[in-house]
Amino acid sequence: MVLRAGLRRRWRSWLALALLAGVFGGVVTATAAGARRTDTAYPRLLAWSRSPEVMFFFSPALAPAVAHLPFRAVARLPRAAAAARIGGFTVLKPASAEVLAPEDSQIQASMWRRKLLSGRLPDPRRADEADVSFLLAQRLRLRAGRTLRLDMVSASGRPVPVRLRVVGIDAAPLEFPPQTGTGIDLVWATPAF
Repeated sequence: MVLRAGLRRRWRSWLALALLAGVFGGVVTATAAGARRTDTAYPRLLAWSRSPEVMFFFSPALAPAVAHLPFRAVARLPRAAAAARIGGFTVLKPASAEVLAPEDSQIQASMWRRKLLSGRLPDPRRADEADVSFLLAQRLRLRAGRTLRLDMVSASGRPVPVRLRVVGIDAAPLEFPPQTGTGIDLVWATPAF
């Protein structure tokens, strides 16, 4: 009886306490769910993008010093799920940038997909289009539609100015810091490049 009488007199206080506990519990639950989603964001990006676990590099300049693995032999390895060729190009300016160009459209279609943050993927038939990593875009203040000016090294070793139209800004697992050296300021050119 005493409890009933106390509840009747103080029902507003009890209601306020229940609402306060509910709001606090909701905030804690939402924070925990957000933290869990954030904690799984990078592994989910890795699974979605199907980024390579192993990469083989071959440079004709290093041919006498480094063993050459034929592409078909690597592609036929028992544990190789997919294989693709990518050309890498030396950039003098900006020195942190690295230009990669797949030899065909297999990269974006079956593996190493990039999440577009803005714009679109470059047209594989256009040699003057590229998408860039979000870090390079931040560093150089690039947006889709802008021109990226690069000084690259030609096959003869001479500097060559190159202009690429940035059509997209991407995020790929390889591009997230912390990284050592180059590798996060990627410029994805096209097979036509």
